[in-house]
This record gives sequence, structure tokens and C-alpha cells, in this order.
Amino acid sequence: MSSAPAIALFAQRRRPWDWALALLLLAFAWLQAFQALDNNGKPRNFFSYYHPQFSAAVMVGCGRGLHAVDRHVSPELERFLAFSASHRAQSFDCANLPADAVAEPLTGFQSGYRNLMLMLGYIWQWSGVSWPALFPFLALFHGVAVVLAYGLFRLVSAPLIAAPAALFIAIAPPILWTIKTFRDYSKIPFFFALFLILGLLARRALSPWRLRGLALLAGAIAGVAVGFRPDVYIFLPGFILTLALFLPPIPTPRPWLLKAQLIGLLLLGFVLLGLPTLKAHTGESGSGIMPVMGLGKGFSHRLNVTHSVAEVSYIHADRYAHAFVFDYLERIDGLHLTYAPENSVDLLTADYSRAGQAYWNALLELMPGDHITRAIAAAWRVLEMGPLGRYGPLLFALLLLLIARRSPRLAIFLALATLFFAGYSSLVFLDRHIGHLLIIPMLFTLWALQGGLSWALQRRPALAQQGWIAPLCIPPALAPAPPWRAQMRNMALTLMALGALTAAPLWAARAWQQHALSGYIQEILDAPTEPIAALETHSLTDGWVRLTHESLSRPRRTLDATAQAHYLRLRWNGPACGLTETPLRMLYRASREDFSRATVLHLGDQPLTLFWPIYQADWSRFVGIELPAKARNCLVSAQRLRDPLPFPALLLLSLPDDWRARPLYQTLAPPQSPELFEPSPFFTHDRVRGFNVPAGEG
Repeated sequence: MSSAPAIALFAQRRRPWDWALALLLLAFAWLQAFQALDNNGKPRNFFSYYHPQFSAAVMVGCGRGLHAVDRHVSPELERFLAFSASHRAQSFDCANLPADAVAEPLTGFQSGYRNLMLMLGYIWQWSGVSWPALFPFLALFHGVAVVLAYGLFRLVSAPLIAAPAALFIAIAPPILWTIKTFRDYSKIPFFFALFLILGLLARRALSPWRLRGLALLAGAIAGVAVGFRPDVYIFLPGFILTLALFLPPIPTPRPWLLKAQLIGLLLLGFVLLGLPTLKAHTGESGSGIMPVMGLGKGFSHRLNVTHSVAEVSYIHADRYAHAFVFDYLERIDGLHLTYAPENSVDLLTADYSRAGQAYWNALLELMPGDHITRAIAAAWRVLEMGPLGRYGPLLFALLLLLIARRSPRLAIFLALATLFFAGYSSLVFLDRHIGHLLIIPMLFTLWALQGGLSWALQRRPALAQQGWIAPLCIPPALAPAPPWRAQMRNMALTLMALGALTAAPLWAARAWQQHALSGYIQEILDAPTEPIAALETHSLTDGWVRLTHESLSRPRRTLDATAQAHYLRLRWNGPACGLTETPLRMLYRASREDFSRATVLHLGDQPLTLFWPIYQADWSRFVGIELPAKARNCLVSAQRLRDPLPFPALLLLSLPDDWRARPLYQTLAPPQSPELFEPSPFFTHDRVRGFNVPAGEG
């Protein structure tokens, strides 16, 4: 195909095509994003509930420098930065900012999003301080992202194949919807730019000077990007491994020295442009708690993974995270944080961040197998986001095998890069955090489409001679296929390498988790308890009862504005009461986010011990345990741990008597409808099906 005159001529003239298509894509994507913001941004929180934190951007916009300011210094500023969208003013006059307003140190949020604050402030210096004035500039982010997506697609496909795919990225709901919460969207152009550089490094043999330039550029982009979103940190190990292991052969006598230079330039660019933000991220960021929330049951449901007998959490809610972080600080460190009910972002202090990170570290030590399983599940789900849906992972596997015939290096790189960057999303598998990963299955779909077209043209040489086909073709990027024996050897080596790099760590991590979690659970079982005597029984509607005890409705020790836990130990005996399962609700009275949970408890054919942490926070107080009256006798005893201090992570545990013989790690579940999927044989999904659960009475 490469010998066809029309295709060869077009390959020499492809740059004008690319520039023209890029400009058209930029304009189209900008228009789509501007309309999305203009139609939905004004009444919505397009910075979520973080608007009060943008006082730093207002200070920059008013020429006062990058500082925080108490938004209550001016009624007009208070309305402009109002927490509630219904009370928020759309513009602010800098004349209403008092001249004697005290410049305060940046909060943890403002420091972590330093470059975002600066960008918005500089825009406001030019346009005036107004939320709608930002729309044209924020829409430009989407235009740049789509152009970068086109560039990435051009690595594997021709212009007239890459351009429609980029148009799809411009209007794809998973991406375009995210711009309405711009704090989450702001990372997307940086991600696409870094993906493009990674593709250039791994796909094409470049000169040493070009490699040096790309390495420095990648570091600089990442350094700027961390001031918009800390997620970009994941590119550092990705680039370091690519530069060290996955570059094409380099025409230099000492490639190892060049690779060391490239890694050094990468880190130099990153530090030079990211240093101010890096200092903030070492202190007050709060990012450590996000993976803990991402281990919760709702995300297991979305990832299609099963639970073992343990759950980390059952609610994805900031204040639920605050509750167990506060409790961790009180139990482990003896520290007490105060809660600002108006804006939970104020909690991002160094102590809070450290506690969140320590909590996650404890879970990572106990559950390394679950982290790997969830990463694999997330990569699978991301591949299903593409045009082929559930067949996306199959296309990916076939494409890897075809690439491995000629380049095992490139096939292994693609597999590991996909697992790494798509698997990272398992930490918080929310739509607004994963929409940009649509570009991964789109890239592989285009690669397969282009490869199929090239294969067809090789069998019809006359068609390849026609001029109209040239914009649909690209010269071959890989070396000619070796003899079939070498192809089989390459594919076998690729499969063995991927098995060693994925299956072996998963097996080892699960073995460790079985041992570590078993010991941890046994320590909890052996911990001293105290009985909860004389549970009061209150009759409810529809044959339900509520079990209460006055000691459970208050913290273990009364402290202002803190959250503390009772760790309940409930012993159930289904066979003795003639039930194999029962609905159950842990009821809270909440002023804000409700910690209540309704679930189905599978009692099975043997006694069951249930451990359940009850968090007592100012904004959500435990009321009692609700269940059908006929299941009351299934509850044999109720106790609580006398002191949960030795246990950093208070897990939800559902332990049948033979729990030691069961796998204590998560596994991948067969694809099923989310409405029918039940993540655990013990804890089912929170929507209680087939049972009449009365409305909570508080």
C-alpha cells in the first residue's frame, strides 16, 4: 500500500490537511462547550460547592495578588461567592472590595489549585469579575482538548478517520457534561497532551534531540497541570517507565545515558513549573481520603466486583468521609478537628490530609489484592465505554495480539499503559472523573479500523491507486511482519510477559491479603467487648420494630464538633429463627448527609457475626436498628468493642462461622445489569428489593 503514488503523495502533503482540520475542530468544540456552559452554567454550580474558595481568584482579578480573603468583608463579595447557587450573584465590582481587606494565607484548596486560581484571576482582570465572563475561556479548554485528541488519533489513523472521531469527542456526553463542573474538566487538555507525547515516544523512533525536547515538554505540562488537578501526578511514573523501558531503539552508542538524561529533563520541567503547587500538595490537600471513599460499596457495584466478608464504606459522601477521618484522628492521634458546616472544603488541613492518607495506607496494607482487582475491573469498564460497548475489551485483546506479531515492545506498552491509566480511575470511579478516558477505547477502535482498511487495500491494489482513497490511508508505522514462526514467538513472549506483570502480582497480593486481613479480623473478634443490655423495642408500621439504646445515640465521649464511633458486634442466628435473610436498616437522624443504610442481611445456614461502625457526628446521629418484628429473635446478642483504638480501619464485617475458609478478597464478577447485581453474598445492594421497608421515623 505504501507504494501507491496517491497515498505517498498525500503523506507528503498531510500537514495542511491536519492544520485545516484542527482549526475546524477547535471552532466546533469551542461552540459546543460555550453552549453547554451558557445553557447550564448560570443556574448550576459549575465549580460544584467550591465557589467560596475562589476568593483567591477574586483577589487576583482585582489586582490584589494571589491571597485569600474573608468573603464576609463585603456583602457583595459574600453574594458572589455564596455557597448556594440560588443566592449567588453573577458578577462582582472590585470597588466593593474594601481597601483594608486583610490578605490571608491561601487555604489548602486554594494552594492545591493555584494555577486554576491564577488563570481565573487573570481572565477577570481583562473581562471584569463575573462568572459568565469565564465561559468563552473555559470553552477554549474543550477546543484545545479536542484538537489534542485529533493529534493522538492521527498517530494511528488517517485524517479523514481521525477527524470524525475527534468530532465525537467534542460532543460525547461523558466529556462535554464534565465541563459544567469545570474543576474536574480542567485536567482533560493536559491529560490529552500527555497521552499524545507518550504515544509519540512509544510509537516512533525519534532523534535524541527530539526525545529531549519531548521529555522536557512533558515535564513542563505536568508541572503546570498539577496546579489545576493533582490527578496529573500519575503521569510521572508512566513517563519514567516509558522512557526507561519502552522507547524504540535509539541510534546512540550509550542509550542508557540518553534515557537517564530524558528522565532528568522530565523531572526538571516538572519541578520548575510545578514547585509552588508541589509545596501545597505536601501539606493540605485532602486527596488521601478520596481512594478510601472509592473503595466503598457503590463503586464496587459500578466496577462489577464482588466483596468478600468485608466492606470499607457504603456511602460516597464527603461528610461520611469526614466522620471516619475525625474518628481516626480522635482515636489514633488524640486530635480534634472542628467542622465548618457551611463549607466542608475548609477541612483540608494538614492534619486532615495526613489522617486521610494514613487511613488509606492502612487499607492498602490490608487489601492490596482488592486494589489490583479494582484496577483491572476499571480498565475493563473503561474499554467498554467505546463504540463497541461490551466488545471493547475483546477488540483490545485482538489488537494487542496483532501488534505483538511485529512489536512485542509496543504491545506490552499498550497493555500496561491502559491498565495503569484506566485502572487508576478505580480510586474514585465517578462519571466526572472517568469521562476523559473515553479517548482510550476510541484510540484502539480507530487503530483497528485503520488496520482493517490497510489490510483490505493490500488485497485490492487497484483501489489503492485512486486519489480519493489517499486521505483515508497512512503509511505503515510498524516494521514488516516477520516469518510466521517469529510472529508466533513474539505473541507467546508478549502473553508470558503480560502474565508475569499482571497475574503474578495479583496472585501475590491476594495471598498477602488473605493472611493480613484474616489476622486483622481475628484481632477484632478477640477484642474485649461490653454488652448493650436491654435494647428498647419500638413498634413501627408494617410489622417492623426499632431497637434503640440511649448510649448509642451519643458519642463515646462528648466532644464538640467531632465524629466518634461505636463499633457494634451483632450476633445473628438465622437457622434458630427460621429465616435465611432479613431486611435491615441502620437509621440516622441527619441535618445534612444521611448515614442511614437499608440493606438485606443474608443469614445463611449458620450463625453470623456482624461488625458495624456507628459514627456519631453533629450532622448525622444514630437513631437505632430497624428490622421486621419476625426477625427480632434472629438477633441473639448485641455488643460493642470496649475500645476500638487498636484498629485504624473500622470495617463492616459479615462473618459466618466458616469465614476463615472463604476468600477474603474481591473478585471480578461476570457482566450483569447493574440493577440485578449484588456485590456480596452477605451485604446486598442498598436498594432492598422484595421487602416492604417503612419510611424512617426520626
